[in-house]
Amino acid sequence: ASRVETDISQALSDVPANKDIILVAMHHIFNPDHVIPESKKHVHNPNVILAVDYLFHDGKLLLARRNDNSWYDITKVLGMP
Repeated sequence: ASRVETDISQALSDVPANKDIILVAMHHIFNPDHVIPESKKHVHNPNVILAVDYLFHDGKLLLARRNDNSWYDITKVLGMP
């Protein structure tokens, strides 16, 4: 198993089985164009209704298409305009 897969499994290990989950994977990186594999490929928990990835550096989200897409996906799943 990869480090990402291990971290995701550990993060989800204490979540009650009857709860829907939006998993947000935070990637500390300085280059907003760096290619990060999608975390959802490492999720094996049926309660995860969405898995997204965010890029950040120095405590702030990067201005990156990946972050914009993640926000769009979250708002869509939550039914927000």
